Amino acid sequence: MAPVPPRVFSFPLLTSRDALREIAKGFYSAHCHDAGQCLRSLRSEDSDMRHVLVLAGGLSHERDVSLRSGRRVADALTRSGLEAYVRDVDPTLLGLIRNSRPEVIWPVLHGASGEDGALQDVLGSLDIAYVGSRATACRLTWDKPVAKALVGAAGISTPAGMALSHATFRELGAPDLME
Repeated sequence: MAPVPPRVFSFPLLTSRDALREIAKGFYSAHCHDAGQCLRSLRSEDSDMRHVLVLAGGLSHERDVSLRSGRRVADALTRSGLEAYVRDVDPTLLGLIRNSRPEVIWPVLHGASGEDGALQDVLGSLDIAYVGSRATACRLTWDKPVAKALVGAAGISTPAGMALSHATFRELGAPDLME
């Protein structure tokens, strides 16, 4: 028997071009302004879902923002009648997910650990449902020059930009300008 792909609670976007077309049409802004609206979409797809694990924190420099965002998502889910638990990412997380088998995971991790597709790959390999984009879409959009090129190829104009290596960025003193 062939393995069943995990349920991904996001709008079905098969390619980056499809994703860009939907973004251009305003599909997401019309359907999911906040956690409550996303939740209504989830509940219509799976009315038995009651337990949500919200992943927040992580290792990036945006850890504090992620923790605050995670608490807000969990609060919105709880107000909507679900049991939501916030969990930080640490070495015991994978075991917890395997043993507790949450009905759905809602990642609110910033930086590479939550946005580059690796987490989505792990959740997919464990056949765990999650909210958000598929791993492939995450990888494409994590690399900003690639994402800019894809958006441009879809006919959406973007501001002029330039990609710099980390070394060049530091040599120019740009980190000081960004603060």
